[in-house]
Amino acid sequence: YTYFDDDWPRQAVYTDLMVLDDGSGGGPAVIRVSGYDSQAPDNAVATDYSLGDGDAFLTLTTHLTPAGTLQDFELGDAFQWGDCSMYAPGYGYGVSGYTTQPWMGGVSAAVSYAYGGAYGDNWGPQGNQWSDLSVRSADIPSGTTGSYTRYLAVAGADLAAAVAVLYDAMGTPTGQVIANVSDQGTGLPLAGGLVDAYDGSGAPFLTMNVSGAGQAVGHLPPGDWRLEASASGYIPEESWLTVLDGATHVLDFLLEMADASRPGFSAPAREWPRAGRGSLPGRTNCWDSSAVKSWSVTRSVPR
Repeated sequence: YTYFDDDWPRQAVYTDLMVLDDGSGGGPAVIRVSGYDSQAPDNAVATDYSLGDGDAFLTLTTHLTPAGTLQDFELGDAFQWGDCSMYAPGYGYGVSGYTTQPWMGGVSAAVSYAYGGAYGDNWGPQGNQWSDLSVRSADIPSGTTGSYTRYLAVAGADLAAAVAVLYDAMGTPTGQVIANVSDQGTGLPLAGGLVDAYDGSGAPFLTMNVSGAGQAVGHLPPGDWRLEASASGYIPEESWLTVLDGATHVLDFLLEMADASRPGFSAPAREWPRAGRGSLPGRTNCWDSSAVKSWSVTRSVPR
């Protein structure tokens, strides 16, 4: 839901809904909800939700028409992540405090989401299963309209798939990475592992699930990346890769089985951290309609 002036819970309160385009003409389906600023009711707010046929991302554009001039006014969205584990480039799953990142993600056992604005980085405070993110800061003179656009991509339980959709929606230059992960001894594909990408400073940037066929697929911006493949019971292996815009890069990882008899050595199973400490009970996915009350949103998780 909308998040205004870096001041939670300031948001839009919607009172009306209309269909702008039902998509029957071949273009995207668009609905508009309209209302007002929760802390300044004279400020008019309208948000358009646009979904193209076959798209795996939603485009959101919010229009704010203030009664008085707004200066350096931050515009964005707030999230309650439920059972999703939060992930951000530069932080990985260790998202907390005030962060800045090119996109924000959430992943559960069934679904993943990736969010980003049309203006570059998003920023804001992160807490216990919540994010308050701004994507743009604007000066909006009285009686004029300021707008901001962002994208929400959806995929299965592989965060890398949602991020690839988001990059496509935002027009971000990337190269495709295909990582084949196999058992060094047998040469057979290893299913269920992970391939993690780290930037030049060693910070986590993206995590990719290894499929049943032993393959992980993701997209990364051009640059130098360190990729690490891991699987339960195996010793992780890493490789450096220079990603080029528009190129497809294929890497082969041959993982050695861990020697359980080696003193002090262990190779625990790796998986994405599961949310739940402070998340709402009974949540089976990342979004719960019970959090929506009278077209505005309140948090039931402590800040």
